[in-house]
Amino acid sequence: MDALRGLPESSNRKFPDSTWKILVSVAGVIFIADLALPLGIAGGVPYILVILISIRHRNPQLPFWTASACSLLTIVGIFLSPLGSELWIVLVNRTFALFAIWTTAIMGRLYLHQAESSLLSDKVFLATKDHMSILDRDHRYKRVNPSYEKFHRKSAQEIVGMSVSQLLGESIYSQTVKPLLDRSFQGEEISYEAWFSFLSEKTRFMAVTYLPLINERHQVQEIVVISRDRTEHKKAEEALKASEDQFRDLYESAPLAYFSASFDDHITRVNHRASELLGYSYNDLIGKHVLTLYAPTQEGYEKAKNVQKRTQQGVSIQDEELEMIKKDGSHIWVSLTVRLIYDETGKIIERRGMVQDISARKKIERELRASEYRFRSLVETAGSIIIGLTPDGWIVEWNREAERLYGRTREEVLDKNYFELFIQGTDRVPILADIKNVLQGKPSRDFQNVVMTIEREKRQILWNVDRLVDQDHQPYGVICIGRDITEWENAQSQLQKWATIFQHTQWGVAVSKKESSIFDMVNEAYARMHGYAIRELEEMPMEQVYAPEFRSHLPQIIEQIHKKGFLSFEALHIRKDGTTFPALETVSAIKDLNEQTLYRVANLIDITDRKKSEVALRQSEERFRIMFEQAAVGVAQVQSNSGKFIKINQRYCSILGFSQKELLHMPFQDISHPDDLPNIQNQMTQLRSGEISNFSMEKRYFHKEGHIVWVNMTISPMWHIGGDPSFHMCVVEDITQRKYLEDAIQKHNVELEKTVTQRTERIQELEQRRMQVEKLAALAQIAASVAHEINNPLASISQSLLLLKRGIPPEHPNFHYMAKAEDCIDRIAQITKHLYQLYRPSSPTPTLIDLHIPIHDAIEIMHARASSKHITLSLLDLPAPMFSHLPSGELTQVLCNLIQNGIDASTPEGTIKIACQIEPRTICIEVADQGEGIPKDIISHIFEPFFTTKQAQQEGGMGLGLAISHSLVQSMGGELDCCSTIGQGSAFRITLPRKDA
Repeated sequence: MDALRGLPESSNRKFPDSTWKILVSVAGVIFIADLALPLGIAGGVPYILVILISIRHRNPQLPFWTASACSLLTIVGIFLSPLGSELWIVLVNRTFALFAIWTTAIMGRLYLHQAESSLLSDKVFLATKDHMSILDRDHRYKRVNPSYEKFHRKSAQEIVGMSVSQLLGESIYSQTVKPLLDRSFQGEEISYEAWFSFLSEKTRFMAVTYLPLINERHQVQEIVVISRDRTEHKKAEEALKASEDQFRDLYESAPLAYFSASFDDHITRVNHRASELLGYSYNDLIGKHVLTLYAPTQEGYEKAKNVQKRTQQGVSIQDEELEMIKKDGSHIWVSLTVRLIYDETGKIIERRGMVQDISARKKIERELRASEYRFRSLVETAGSIIIGLTPDGWIVEWNREAERLYGRTREEVLDKNYFELFIQGTDRVPILADIKNVLQGKPSRDFQNVVMTIEREKRQILWNVDRLVDQDHQPYGVICIGRDITEWENAQSQLQKWATIFQHTQWGVAVSKKESSIFDMVNEAYARMHGYAIRELEEMPMEQVYAPEFRSHLPQIIEQIHKKGFLSFEALHIRKDGTTFPALETVSAIKDLNEQTLYRVANLIDITDRKKSEVALRQSEERFRIMFEQAAVGVAQVQSNSGKFIKINQRYCSILGFSQKELLHMPFQDISHPDDLPNIQNQMTQLRSGEISNFSMEKRYFHKEGHIVWVNMTISPMWHIGGDPSFHMCVVEDITQRKYLEDAIQKHNVELEKTVTQRTERIQELEQRRMQVEKLAALAQIAASVAHEINNPLASISQSLLLLKRGIPPEHPNFHYMAKAEDCIDRIAQITKHLYQLYRPSSPTPTLIDLHIPIHDAIEIMHARASSKHITLSLLDLPAPMFSHLPSGELTQVLCNLIQNGIDASTPEGTIKIACQIEPRTICIEVADQGEGIPKDIISHIFEPFFTTKQAQQEGGMGLGLAISHSLVQSMGGELDCCSTIGQGSAFRITLPRKDA
């Protein structure tokens, strides 16, 4: 479990904090240089250093965030590289940098995951309740867990380093422990239980297991001792044996699970421990087949079948490890011992199995294997080069970093001589001498040598050598751990270069510590500006170089520098001769990894001449500003590449409705109509190329309130001919009113033409309707006159017939003709009533009704007639109660007429479907039959009075039903229309306005 301790300490060594600060500074300097040169010199190195720093925070996500930021800087570097470089060289350089960045980030994250896995193993060791300790070959304690400390009432510091005899006593050690430990160091795994009388005068019964830890050379270096206090359990067992009255059946009280099975493998008897182990009750287990208790795995069911076969052949089983399954579905590991019971004839009659739960032991075995795998993985994935050598230089260990550096795989170099392969003859002597000293136990030293990689690249390697010893502390080889410091050496040379720049730069540079007000270091330029020698300034308080009137601001400035990390300001400095000068000062705070300020670095430049220029410039700018702000047209300065506003006058803002602050935060494209942008971009392309000197055009802006503003825009460049485009001047004049007038005139002309066309069509439509109305009026007057002339004699005939009916007895043989005559009179009266309705349709009075009522009434009225012709009236599912203001009686009449027409058109066994649909503004009722349909050439005439398609039928109508229905629906404010398909039937649709209230 503690296998990671085998890794040499140098592999986990960290750079000192001061070294990290230097590397961070160098990374920043190289990045600036990388942007300044055409091809870049970084090659990903500074970014890799930053990622390595992020790995120290032990956050698996941080390397990827850092790599993303570094990748962004690398990509930005492509666009910021000077134009003198060739593009393909720049792209290749940056591509290799990105590859190096992400390779480092991924390897760093793998390292952190492995470190977390090792930490998890360590947590398991510390959290287990068993007493665990690790012993070396001298039988001394190397490590103990909290349970072991608590049991012996000693801290880990007191126990570690003690021998077993010192802690447990010489008697226990010599008689019991030492012989077993010697066997375990030979590779044997030992478990036993015994009474121990400890030096603390307590006697405990302990269950002890010795687990040897075997290294890659198959040697036992350490022993894991797992012990458990089983005193109380042991006392209970002894009490059980002594009390036969309380525990009469030793079989039931056994600490191990016992099973008895018949020859056909069905369980006949179990003890309590068996039920407890597997989670079954006694009754659940009796009669159960043995094989059903084993897990469906290779080590469970398949192995149990093999055990069963062997026992059937008469073979007893001893400590066979199998995987069983509990009632709740979980798996446990057990050690199975089977004894065979024979009858007097020698036939096997029963098999008795003893099962011991070894899940805890198996878990420890898995953890030990995982620990060994993690150790191997750590060596393989270590960031350092790890090479194991025999005293003569033969290679026995070779990790992946070594493979990457030398270009040789592990299989290619094992059992080959390192010096013959990689070290030149002149370099072998000092290295062999160092190895010899290490093998003799002398302190090792770090040494460097140059290694030629497979790509013929020279790499500077810093080596640390330590010896490997066996169990007898005899050296049998060395472990060489190397670190590639080529970049570090390069950084040292770069640092020297920047030190030279520090002394010879024209900017004054001064360095001071956070807690000190004395200059720590200044350069020649800083001393020359103030008229002092360097040694004079390095002994002087900083505030003395500032003018007296400025010194009161220094505490606040220093506080802001420590808080923000960076500050630029103008200060008034004083020279040694007492004269003052203005200076632009930039101060940076150099911080450690904990964000604590270590130094302040001030960069200073004399701006006396610039101040004079600024005064003249301000006067010139003031004149320009007055002209700019008071212009009668909108004027704006715009960045040519991005379209971002730089300066805007008030008239420009008034035209667009935005404030200056709002426009300065939005690009030119955001307020321009998208249809105008292609033309503007085309003109700007010609302007940049010098084809045109300026251009004007009419374009559209979006006003802040959302409407369109038309302007006449003139664009003029603000760069020198042949130079790079920087800014341009945009002058706009509001022509919205003029454009709106032009659009209004154009729209008016279009509307006028449209109105003339509509009126012409309306006149034609009205003329057709007038002719139709005149035709209907004439027919209606004729029908009304005919109905009036018929009604008078019809009334007399009806009265006379009534008198005759009273005078003829019912038993008269011709009395039945009276009923037929009455039917004919009623039919004539109905026809005359239809004629009146055609001429003068009533104005129905609408009331709030539930549409279900007229629909159900119409179906009930027409049901008898439909049944007589064997026709089914089918009402489709209606919506929930539907209320509307409509005349109920007229709607029922219309539905009856439509159902009647459907009955007349349908064949026997046909179906007429009635459906209703509620829409937001209308109500639609549809009556559909399955008749032969109406031809297209006559469907347009079916609503005309006296037009009928029933002449061939025995009960042909007069052609007034649909005309009256159409008139009634129109009087309700609705429409009645028809659609028909030959051979499939017709559907009449009533569309009425919805009036809920």
